[in-house]
Amino acid sequence: MREYYLTLDDCFKNGLRPTKSMPKSSQFMSYLLNARPSEVGLEPFIPTIKNLSYTFAWPFPQMFVTNKHVLVGDGTSLSEDGTAVVADVSSELWEVISYYDFVIAARDGKVFKRDPSTGVYTTYSTYQSTFPIFKTGCDFRGQTVVGNLTLWPTADAEAKPNWVAASNIGEFDFSLSRKNESMLRPCHWEGEVFNVRPLKKVVIVYGDDGIAGLYPSEQYLGYEEIANFGIHCKGAVGVGTNRHVFLGSDMKLRMIDQQMNMKLLGFEESMSLLGNKVLISNAGHNDDFFICDGVRCFVLAGERLYECSQLITSCRSYGSETLSIYYDTGIDYFLGVTDTIDFGLRTMKTITTIELGIGAGTYSVALDWRNDSNAAFQRTSFVPVNAKGVATIFCTAVDFRVCIKCADYEDLDLSYATVRYKLSDMTSIRGVYAPPPRGQDVS
Repeated sequence: MREYYLTLDDCFKNGLRPTKSMPKSSQFMSYLLNARPSEVGLEPFIPTIKNLSYTFAWPFPQMFVTNKHVLVGDGTSLSEDGTAVVADVSSELWEVISYYDFVIAARDGKVFKRDPSTGVYTTYSTYQSTFPIFKTGCDFRGQTVVGNLTLWPTADAEAKPNWVAASNIGEFDFSLSRKNESMLRPCHWEGEVFNVRPLKKVVIVYGDDGIAGLYPSEQYLGYEEIANFGIHCKGAVGVGTNRHVFLGSDMKLRMIDQQMNMKLLGFEESMSLLGNKVLISNAGHNDDFFICDGVRCFVLAGERLYECSQLITSCRSYGSETLSIYYDTGIDYFLGVTDTIDFGLRTMKTITTIELGIGAGTYSVALDWRNDSNAAFQRTSFVPVNAKGVATIFCTAVDFRVCIKCADYEDLDLSYATVRYKLSDMTSIRGVYAPPPRGQDVS
């Protein structure tokens, strides 16, 4: 019986499939753990480094690195350079805005302000004459922009969860004055503001039912509607140097650039596996985004997605490495599973051999198979790959997925996989066999 082959290589460059409804035999992965897809193929996941002592309890601790201090917030306190400076018990996330020695932190309807001369933090939970109580905020080129106001600087105690405000430039003072620098306005949705984040020359406001942009216009801050849908939860926004990546309420990843242009990345299939409390953090030096819910962690490299074995709450660059707060799941192997392949024929086929273009390392392969498109895949046992990169594995089915495992992901060196198969059932074939994609010419 004549033997055919199919070569898989682009799937190792493309990473996880952006949508579940990809055409059959698409060159993407359905599962990819501990390997970073790149233009040259798969690269081993480079683990982040722990540089602090902490107790991990998702979503804490959170790490904030300012231009002078390292602040760490957990469920009971905020620490500065290893010393607890604020005691506050809550399950809400921390927000930190830094102006060198002057630091403002916010959490769950309270604002904590650091005295730059003494280093002492003062807690505010009632309205002040010059600044509001807020739940999210950022520094925007010397101007403080905040959102989700629980109390505005007046005796009016009405909460304004969908409002944003800006201080006078160079001051933590939100008093509305004739300078026309400070600002107070509602956003275009009725819910609440989750995150206010800077992006070059604009500020992006993320809420539960909308997204907006703030931009300088003379001495004012202009307002622009970006979307009429919101983000998955507070914290589901990652801030990079030139882009934001966020998880929408529809469980799809998107990014926004500094011109406030939004691009759909997708990956709903992977993102739907995440829970209700998601944090997205940016590695900085390579612009990778870690998307984690405390159970599993996905990594967006450029516009390619994969999964890693570290559960990361926050991170920062340290030269060419990434320092982070994480929990190590202890999974030290690589596992990749291709998308569904049927060789362009909806009949029974028999796979006989899988050849891998590999380097050093201990590899094994298995096959996922099914005969009914409505049925779940079943997996064969893993078969060791010999020193030449060849594994003999017999499996007859209609649909397949190739599973490749490396015992230590740091040894990963995989450039292609060639699947050799025979046609077991030719009842639907008439005339000359159709040439398989990426296979040999059968004419």
